Amino acid sequence: MRVYVLLSLILLLGFDCAKPRDREYALNIQNNSDKPTAFYVAALAVEHHLYPDTTLETTKPILATIQPGKTNPWYINLSFDDLFKQLPKDTLSVYFFSVDTLNKYDWSTIRDQYKVLRRYDLSLTDLKNRNFKVSYP
Repeated sequence: MRVYVLLSLILLLGFDCAKPRDREYALNIQNNSDKPTAFYVAALAVEHHLYPDTTLETTKPILATIQPGKTNPWYINLSFDDLFKQLPKDTLSVYFFSVDTLNKYDWSTIRDQYKVLRRYDLSLTDLKNRNFKVSYP
């Protein structure tokens, strides 16, 4: 009996009670144009260029490319409610860029000349009304 209890304790103590992985939340970014586009979501950025500051990051952020007619998810480990609580204003900016422009110019030129195809400034209510989908154009 003692052996059984001892083995049970060893087994119980040997299992790691790891915290379950945080849930991922997605903002679906859709390209309705006939050319590839790239996007960037200004959320908790390294340089903190967040709305109402709509200048582009000094250092080129990681941009995701979307082919024509396709949708790419942008994932975050915070709920959107929690994300918006951390933003300076109740606004999230989503930037769209031409892939041709990104290939033709360096980031400093794109930044200085603000070569953005489109910028959406969206509240949490806006995102909910759009079912967490942002489309270009």
